[in-house]
Amino acid sequence: MQISQVVSNLISNAVKYNDKEVCEITISSVEKSNSCELIFEGNGSGIAPKYHKKIFEVFQTLQEKVIYESTGLGLSIVKKIIKKHNGTIRVESDGKLGTKFIITYPKVFKK
Repeated sequence: MQISQVVSNLISNAVKYNDKEVCEITISSVEKSNSCELIFEGNGSGIAPKYHKKIFEVFQTLQEKVIYESTGLGLSIVKKIIKKHNGTIRVESDGKLGTKFIITYPKVFKK
C-alpha cells in the first residue's frame, strides 16, 4: 500500500509540474550488489540544485500553491515512507532539463 503511494505521488508530480507539450515519464530499476534502485525520471522543467533538500520538507513547494493545488506534503510523505523501509531518496536535476528521483532500498538477505 505504501509503495503505491510513493509511485502515485512521484508520477502525479511528474505530470503536474511538466511544462512540455508532451509529458515523458520513465520508470526503471537497477539491481546493485547490496541494494536496488527505483528511478523515476520526467522531462519537466527540473528542480534547481539549491532546492533539492527543501522539496522533501513538510509544506514546501517551489511553485505557487494556488496554481498547482499543492499542499506541499507529497514529497515529505514519500521520504518518510522510504525511510521507514530503510531506504533513501535523492533527486538529480540541473533545474532545466527534467528531474530524476532515485530511491535506493537495501537488499534483504534471507538465510
